[in-house]
Amino acid sequence: MPFVKPYTYVDGQTLDFDDQRLNEEAAKVYVNQEIVIGDIGVDLDYDEIEAGEYQPITGDHKFASSFIAGQNINNEALNRSYFTSTTKANTQTAASSVQYRDVAGCGKQIVLDQSAQVLISWEVAFIANANSTTSGGDGQGQWENKVLLKHIDYSAANPTPTYIAGTRGYVFEPTGAPSGLLDPNAGGNAAAYRQVMGSYSLILSRGKHDLQLAINPKVEAGWASAKNFLVEVFYL
Repeated sequence: MPFVKPYTYVDGQTLDFDDQRLNEEAAKVYVNQEIVIGDIGVDLDYDEIEAGEYQPITGDHKFASSFIAGQNINNEALNRSYFTSTTKANTQTAASSVQYRDVAGCGKQIVLDQSAQVLISWEVAFIANANSTTSGGDGQGQWENKVLLKHIDYSAANPTPTYIAGTRGYVFEPTGAPSGLLDPNAGGNAAAYRQVMGSYSLILSRGKHDLQLAINPKVEAGWASAKNFLVEVFYL
C-alpha cells in the first residue's frame, strides 16, 4: 500500500510545526512496516530482539530481515588506489576515450535471498595531478576524471557492467582551465584534492550483484584514499 501523508503541503502557505510532525510520525510508522508501540507487549525483553551478526573480516552486519555491507579505508599512503590514463589503447584524454577502472577498496559483492531495495552510499577522497605532457595533442590540465557507480547482475544470462549515469561525479586536475582550479594559492596535493560523495537507490532481483565505484582516468597519475562504501539492503 502506498504511503499517504496526513497533511498535504501547499505551495506558498506557511508550514505548521504540528502538521510537519504529523507527516514525519506517519512516515516512521510506514517505513517500519506499520509496527506501532501497541504491537509490542510489556513482557518483551531486550534479549528477545534480534541483534544481528557482525562479520569482522568482511565488515558486513547481518540481521534477521536484511543486512548491511561496506568498506572503510583510511587516508594512509599504503591504502591508496592508483589510476592512470596511460594504459588506454587510444588518446589518453580525448572525449571518446572511455575506459572505466574499478576504484580498489570501494565496492561490495552481495547475494540477495529475494528482491530488495538497496541503498548505496560512498565518500572518496581523490588526488588527480596535472599531466606532465601534452600526449595526443589534447592539452594539459583541463581534463575531468569521471566517477560512476558500476553494477553487474550475475543472475543475468550475460552479466555485463552497467554504469549508472545518475551517480556521476568529477575529479578535475589542479591547473589549466578555470574549472579545474580549487585554490589558486594551493600547490601539489592540496590543489589536486577533490572529494566525491553520493548515494543511490536500486531495486535488485534475487541473486548475486556486484556494486563498485569506477573511474574513467584522464590523468597520468592519480589516486583515491579515505574511501567509505556502504550498502544497505531492505527486502521487499
